[in-house]
Amino acid sequence: MLRNAIWVVGASLWLVGCGGSVVLEGAGTDSDSSGENPDNPGNPDTPGNPGTPVEPSPGVPTVPDNLQPDCYNGEPLYCGSADAVDHQENVASSYELHVVGVYETQSQHSFECSPVGGFSVHVTRKGTHALFLSTYEPAYWVVTTGEGVTISHVILSGYGLSSASVPNSTKLENLSGEDIGGDLPSGYEWPSDESKAMAVVAEDLTGASFSSFHGGYCRQSVVIQ
Repeated sequence: MLRNAIWVVGASLWLVGCGGSVVLEGAGTDSDSSGENPDNPGNPDTPGNPGTPVEPSPGVPTVPDNLQPDCYNGEPLYCGSADAVDHQENVASSYELHVVGVYETQSQHSFECSPVGGFSVHVTRKGTHALFLSTYEPAYWVVTTGEGVTISHVILSGYGLSSASVPNSTKLENLSGEDIGGDLPSGYEWPSDESKAMAVVAEDLTGASFSSFHGGYCRQSVVIQ
């Protein structure tokens, strides 16, 4: 069943940085047990089993130390699984929307500590785009582009408080965190009701036409081309 989306007005942040990017900082927050079905990405019942380490994805960004919670001991952060799903819509639009939905960007979290994992989004698809980036566990998103690519709008969502580095001219809107992002649709599979609802919300917030979905339970990078 679809969650009721919270329509948030006035959450936009226009940030101008240096060196070709802007950074919106957040802090990793401790996970909280909800006692609900662990299959629901918004309400895990038990911490994920880190499992067998998977080779880090190429270009996974290093998370700045000041974004990590005090409980983080500096251990390597990796995904315990390598599942990924990529779905492309047959859409011809001058303003495309790409949705990324994952449960986590690292598998070393627990109820006591949720380190911030890095996630790289590299867009080589020429044209003008909007990105909706969602994860349950906190993440540090790094958005980069190839030649002929404009990212006009990036929205962060999800239960954990996330942060991002985006191109200089990009509008960055942070709706992540328990109070807002925890009530927005979230999903990491396609097709699923939650992921489709996430795409609908993202279209409404950005005005762009849904073009692709990229997900996975644990994932650290995606190239949109």
